[in-house]
Amino acid sequence: MPSSSSEFVTWPWVYWALVRPNKLALVYKDQHFTWHDVSEHIESYAKGLINQGVQQDDLIATYCYNCLDQFWLMLASIRVGARFVALNPRFTHTEVRNHVKQLNIAYFWQPKDWVDFDLPGVRPIQLMEGAKTSTLIHAVWKPERPATYILTSGSSGSPKAAVLSLGNHLANAKGILKALSFSTRDSWLLSLPLYHISGQAIVWRCLYRCATLVIPKDRFFSTELNQVTYASLVPTQLMRILERGDRPKLLKLALLGGAPISVELTQKAKEVGIETWCGYGMTEMGSTVTVKKADGTNSVGTTLPNREIKVVQDEIWVKGECLCLGYFRFGTILPIVNHFGWYQTHDKGEFIDGQLYVYGRMDNVFISGGENIQPEEIEKVLLKHPRISQAFVFPVADAQYGQRPVAVIETDISFVEEQFIEMSHWLTGKLSKFKHPDAYYPMPKQFLISGIKPSRYQLKMWLDEYLNS
Repeated sequence: MPSSSSEFVTWPWVYWALVRPNKLALVYKDQHFTWHDVSEHIESYAKGLINQGVQQDDLIATYCYNCLDQFWLMLASIRVGARFVALNPRFTHTEVRNHVKQLNIAYFWQPKDWVDFDLPGVRPIQLMEGAKTSTLIHAVWKPERPATYILTSGSSGSPKAAVLSLGNHLANAKGILKALSFSTRDSWLLSLPLYHISGQAIVWRCLYRCATLVIPKDRFFSTELNQVTYASLVPTQLMRILERGDRPKLLKLALLGGAPISVELTQKAKEVGIETWCGYGMTEMGSTVTVKKADGTNSVGTTLPNREIKVVQDEIWVKGECLCLGYFRFGTILPIVNHFGWYQTHDKGEFIDGQLYVYGRMDNVFISGGENIQPEEIEKVLLKHPRISQAFVFPVADAQYGQRPVAVIETDISFVEEQFIEMSHWLTGKLSKFKHPDAYYPMPKQFLISGIKPSRYQLKMWLDEYLNS
């Protein structure tokens, strides 16, 4: 078995098809695929892409929830030397068009029964098998080639596309699997979307380890959870499972994220034989950077192989084999490292006895149900409302999602709560649903100083006090 991403001398699925052709690689509904099957399908679909005109470095986008076709299309795209990006299916038409323009998307795929988008300059792509006599695929195995784009939000609120290579993905997988006892006999549920780095990471862990990937038939995956030994979940999901008393039959480890993990949850999981792990990661590093068994402490674990971390003036800096190639901007890939060769995360943290502690973003981004939310993006949309002159968005604690956005607004009329009950209807089509504020509060009089923008910090302090009073 290759001991590092650089030791793969060919595509991982091709390697496993040669070494362990009959080993179960993929499960979707009632379909089971060996590594031989997976390799054959990817090769055939890759030829189908070439027959439709796809060339090296073309960007192919999908707009859907996790499904088998999306999986095939991702790996077939990479096989021909093209690049792949999965768009969040909750993006509005306007958001999709903006991404098409910013990222130079050449081909677009979505399920046949979905409403067609009008995307000028973008060709629809089909998942089709190529004839056995069709043009040979000349793209060769080069782990340093750009493979996937993953959208992430920065402090400016403008979406960024982190470009990761095959080597980046595999180096991340290798590092975390050094800590976990994930073997070729194990299986991992694709419970997270491919437009998120955590979903991508699941695929690459299975590709690296020759383990089984299980793709759920829907977003609830109640059936498939009984078929896997590993799953990536948010704490609320695991708590609900344990409270129902229907402990997944094979599940032995849950990698948790997206919200705080309580001691009660880890204890309940331990009682039924499920290990709970947590960590710290980011899109730019291909997912997990540190990891540990959940133990009720606030640390996020120790640094994994293929990564380096240091804290400079309270800010976490990272680098390593899994650091992405850069951000795709202005038609090219721009490096993201500073003059010293490190990526500055804007996360505040420190090391204590070898354990990393993360105290939050140094900008304003917060996470809601695993989604990065940028307050300024929501504020810009709210300010387009004819009755709103100032808007500030803040996270508040939420039992299910970890945090949810609320807005403090200034209007040109007396604030009447009922007038804003239908605000979500106004935001529909302008902002993804998960970014809609859960509540609206009137700007306090002490902050209404003409010509002076209120202090965000002071306004947040006021909001905390108001909500806790």
